[in-house]
Amino acid sequence: MQSLAREVEEGHRPYSVIKPVAYLNELRTLAIEEAPGVSLNQLLLQGASPAEVLGPVARAVAAFNRDHLPIPRREGLADQLEDVGLAADLVRWACPEVREEVRAITDAISTDLEDVPSAPIHGDLKADHIFLSDDRVTFIDLDSTVLGDPVRDAAHLFAYLAAGVGLGSTPVAQSRAIAAQFAEEYFRLVPGSWRARFPIHCAGALLEVASGIFRRQEVGWPEKAREVVALAERIRSGGFG
Repeated sequence: MQSLAREVEEGHRPYSVIKPVAYLNELRTLAIEEAPGVSLNQLLLQGASPAEVLGPVARAVAAFNRDHLPIPRREGLADQLEDVGLAADLVRWACPEVREEVRAITDAISTDLEDVPSAPIHGDLKADHIFLSDDRVTFIDLDSTVLGDPVRDAAHLFAYLAAGVGLGSTPVAQSRAIAAQFAEEYFRLVPGSWRARFPIHCAGALLEVASGIFRRQEVGWPEKAREVVALAERIRSGGFG
């Protein structure tokens, strides 16, 4: 994390990353600086205009994914398939009524995903890992940062937003509109070929979100998880945009 923060700090980028302060040996804990600004999910909960906050976020995510950064770890296709497979197994067990939809999604992911040139990815991109101070974006919780398929980041953030994770009682239609707006902004800024991979990545990311809804045992989790799986299947079969 230290080398990554140093590299980012030295350039002129539309994003920054949280910096480590010290490692506390006795606690085996890395102390980090406080992120400036307010998290994206809090801004949205407070009624911030999605158009005003999602533009800077999309620019920051696109810039991070297209950057050249000292990231030693690499995530391949096999790693991604394992992650999605574990999530799918849990969802099938927790919600047997959507077993066939989950199987169709995982079969498509196994068939359609392929290895692509690696790029920096956050690896756990969601609204509470993104802070804004005016137009400045800071990413936190970079423990999962690797070199991998950059579309994974956009798909994960889309999935968390569309599922309303961290957005309280925001209506489903509004959460999904926010997610779609982020995706539209993002794909204006990255190579056109990336967009073709987005639906299948979204489907996988939504399965991971559905498994997280079950693990957290949110109020009404069965219905929420089923709705997320249904969205994953619609995006997988119908594409995005």
